[in-house]
Amino acid sequence: MIGGSAAEWRRKLELRADEELRVDVDLRLDLVPITGRVRNADGSQTGNRPPTAEEMNYCLPFIRAQIAIIKPKVIVALGKTAVDGLLGAERFKSMGAARGAWHAYADTPLRATYHPSYLLRQEGLVSAAAKKIKRDAWEDLLSVMERAELPISEKQRNYFL
Repeated sequence: MIGGSAAEWRRKLELRADEELRVDVDLRLDLVPITGRVRNADGSQTGNRPPTAEEMNYCLPFIRAQIAIIKPKVIVALGKTAVDGLLGAERFKSMGAARGAWHAYADTPLRATYHPSYLLRQEGLVSAAAKKIKRDAWEDLLSVMERAELPISEKQRNYFL
């Protein structure tokens, strides 16, 4: 992830809703590797667009190798591109179909959720649909915390309700 999306994801991991309401998650951010920036064979980045099939095929072996080396307890696939790369492009028609359930990648539990850039675009929206998207993403993170055996407070459980 690059730019505002990466910063937002880090912020969401720290989970500072605002200065008066802080919902803490017991995560050391230096122990939460974030990967997935797609680069072309010449080293240039794809920019703010989904990678082509060729670019994905070029980068996936590196991402798979990183996962094999790190051996995470849990993988969080952020957005449809990550889901397509790890679980197969033909498996899910939409991000909504992929999220909300556990999957597996190389025997590692995988949870799909919305990409931070998508969540950023929901900021300030007050429609029921926008609120549901935020709550869905939060429930995905709670599920990841449960699977990783991290403590979850009542305040965290009730956030976005």
